[in-house]
Amino acid sequence: MLSFFIKARIIKCLVFGLISFMSLANFHLSAQTADSLAAPMWISLSPEKIVAGSPFWVEVHVGSTEKPVTELFGISFKFRFSHTDLIIFNEKTDIDSMRGDLLVHPDTTLFLSVPAQSQGVVSIAHSRKYPAEGVSGAGIVARLPFTATTLLADSTLVLFELYDVKAETKDAESIELFISPVTEVIAVQPENFVLKVTPDAVELNKEQTVEFILTATSVGGFYNPVKLNYSPFIAGLNVNIQPIEILPGDTAIVTVSASEQISPAQYEVNFTGSSGNLSHTVTSHISVAMVPITVRTDSSDYYSTEPFAVNIAIGEASKIVEDLVYLEFTLNTLNNDFVIQPQLNDVSLLPPFSDMFLLDKFERLENGALKIQLQNKNNTAGFGGSGDMVRLLFNTRLATPEGTRITFQLQELAAKDSQGNKIWLLPGSHEIGIKEKNQFYLELAADSATVTAGKTVHANARILTNPAYSNSIQLTLRNHPSLVTAQFTPASLSGQGEIGIVFAADSALKYGDYDFDIVATATDFQDSKPFRLNVQAYHDFSLLVSPIYAEIHRGDSTRFYISISADNAPEESVHLQINGLAGITDLEYSLNPQQLNLGEEAVLNIRTATGVRVGEFSFQVLAQVYNIQRMAEVKLKILQPPPPVMPNPFTPNGDGFNDQVLFDFPEFKTQAGTVFIFDIAGRQIAKLANPLIWYGRDDDGNELKPGAYLYVVKTKDKTLATGVIGLAK
Repeated sequence: MLSFFIKARIIKCLVFGLISFMSLANFHLSAQTADSLAAPMWISLSPEKIVAGSPFWVEVHVGSTEKPVTELFGISFKFRFSHTDLIIFNEKTDIDSMRGDLLVHPDTTLFLSVPAQSQGVVSIAHSRKYPAEGVSGAGIVARLPFTATTLLADSTLVLFELYDVKAETKDAESIELFISPVTEVIAVQPENFVLKVTPDAVELNKEQTVEFILTATSVGGFYNPVKLNYSPFIAGLNVNIQPIEILPGDTAIVTVSASEQISPAQYEVNFTGSSGNLSHTVTSHISVAMVPITVRTDSSDYYSTEPFAVNIAIGEASKIVEDLVYLEFTLNTLNNDFVIQPQLNDVSLLPPFSDMFLLDKFERLENGALKIQLQNKNNTAGFGGSGDMVRLLFNTRLATPEGTRITFQLQELAAKDSQGNKIWLLPGSHEIGIKEKNQFYLELAADSATVTAGKTVHANARILTNPAYSNSIQLTLRNHPSLVTAQFTPASLSGQGEIGIVFAADSALKYGDYDFDIVATATDFQDSKPFRLNVQAYHDFSLLVSPIYAEIHRGDSTRFYISISADNAPEESVHLQINGLAGITDLEYSLNPQQLNLGEEAVLNIRTATGVRVGEFSFQVLAQVYNIQRMAEVKLKILQPPPPVMPNPFTPNGDGFNDQVLFDFPEFKTQAGTVFIFDIAGRQIAKLANPLIWYGRDDDGNELKPGAYLYVVKTKDKTLATGVIGLAK
C-alpha cells in the first residue's frame, strides 16, 4: 500500500482550481533546453487526426529510447485543451483503459478528475503502490479519451497543453522531465462528398431534350473518383450521363429526352454518386406533357381579418385541358394556424365551369386541408379549355403576425375524361403575405349574468388585438340603467389581455332583465358587445338574539330568544342553526322552532348538569334564506354554585358591605330550616328561622363582639351543616 506521505502528495495533486486556457504567448515553464539530460514528456494522438464526429485518444508519453526515464514511481500533471464546446472529455470511460503501459502493475492506481470541464482542464495522478518498484524506460503514463463533435469545423486548430507536472521516485525524490508543453493538431471533417443536381425540376414536352448538371464537392479532404448512375428506368425517357465518373470539383452533363411514347405524368429521376462505402442521391422532378392546375389570388398581400378569394384554375393558353368530366383535388394550407378556413357556403363554381359541373364533395380533413370533388352534370359534354374553376373565400385571424407567409398547395389530384382516361395534371402552389390590421375585438366570457338587487356579480371580458397593437383600450357601459354600475380591472389595456368586470346593482333596482352594451374604446377604433343583466328582487333581514350574554350556575338552566327584523323580508322562512354547543359535556339544548318568519320568535333552551365544566363558552346562532346568511355571537358563562353560608367572615359595621350572613341551602327550597348560633363556650346566643339571615346580634338584639361563632343548620328531621363564622368589625 502507499505510505501516508505518498497518498497525501497524490491527493494534493487532485486539488485544482478553475484555470483559463492560456495563450502560447503567455505560457511560461521552467527553462529546459533541447539538449537537457532529462527524459522527455510529450503528447500524441491516436488516431493521428481529429475527425469531427469521431472519438480519439490523447496519449501522454514519458521517456524515449535515447533518454529513458529512471525509477519512475508516480507522476501527476494537469492537461488543458481548447475548443471545450467542440472537444468533449469522455469522463465515464473505464479507468483501466486510461492507465497507459509504463506504470502498469497489479497495484497501479490512477486518479482522474475533471474540475473545470467547461474550461477544458483534466487532472491526472498515476502512481504505483508499495512494494512495487519504480520503472525505467519509456512509455505511456495516461491515455485520455475524447470525442470531437460533428460541429467541429474543417481545419480548426486544436491546442493541447501539459503543465504542473510532478514526477517522483519510490523514495519521493523528484524526477526532472523535459516537457513539450503545447501540441497543435488540425481537425478535419470526415472524408465525404456532396452531390448536387441543377436544375432540380423541369417541364418537358414530348420529343424535347433538357440538360442537367451533376456536381461533386469535397468534404474533409475527400478526393476520390465518384461514379454516377441514375434510377429508375422510365419508358419513353432517355437519360445519358457524361462522364460517368468525376472527381470532386468536376461536373457531369446529364441529357434527358422524352419520346413520343412517354405517358404524361410527373416523374422523379434519382441521380446517385458512389465512392467506396460512400453514396449520395439527389432527385430531379420532370413533368411531361401535363396540364397545369394552379392557385390564384387577386393580390399578393392582404390585411389580417380581411376576407380574400382563392381561385383554382386549370390549363393555360398553351396547355389546355380537353374533355374534362371529373376533377378531384386537396387544397392544403401551410401556416394554417392563422387561417380561417372556408365553409361550404364560401365555395362556388365559376362560369362557364359552373354551367357544366356540380360540387359533388366538400370535406375538411383533420390537418385542415380541404378535399373537393367536381362532377359534370348529366348529358353535358366534357370541358375543354382553360380558366378559373372554383372560388373559395378565406380569412385570417387578428393575431396573425406582420409578414406571415401563407402557402396554398394542390395535392392528391385526380382527373378523367369522358372515356374514363386519366388526365395528367401538374399541380402548382401559391403564396400570399399577411399584414397586421391595426384594430382589436371585444369578447365576453358570457353575454348575461344574474344579480340580486343590492349585490354584485362578476363577469370577464377579453381584448383580442393584432400583435403590434399598443393603443390604450378602455371598457365602458352604454344604455345601462343608472342604478347599475361597473368596475373594470385593469382600468385599461395596451394591447391584448383579460379584463375583469364587477357589476353592482343598487338595492332600489326593480326585478327584471336589463339590456345594455359593453363598449371597448381606443383612440382609433371601437367595438361593443350586448349584455343582459337579470336582476332578482332585493331581500334582507337582521338577526336578533336576547340576551347575547348570560350567566348560570352548574345545574341551572337558561333560555335565549331569537327573532328577525327586516324592511324587505324574504318570502320564505329563515332557517336557524346553532353552532358551538354540541361539544359541551353535560349541557343540553333545544331550539324551537327551527324556522322563523317575520314577527315570530324562537326559543333556545339550555340546561346544565351539576358536572358541567365551569367556564365561558361562545356559540353562534346562524340564520339563512336564499343566499343571505346572518350570524349572532352569543356568550354563556357557567359558574360554580355559591357556598350555602356567605359571606364568611362578615363585618356588621353598618357600612353596607358584608353586614350580614345568609344561610342558603338547596333543601330550603322544599322545607323550612332553622339556624342556631353559639359562642365558643357552647352557649346558644341566637336562633334564626325566617329569614335565615344573621346580623351579628343575639336574640335580644345586642351587638356581639368580634370573634368566632359556631352555627348548626337543621331541618325538621336532619342536621344539614355545622361550622364556624368569623365576625369582624
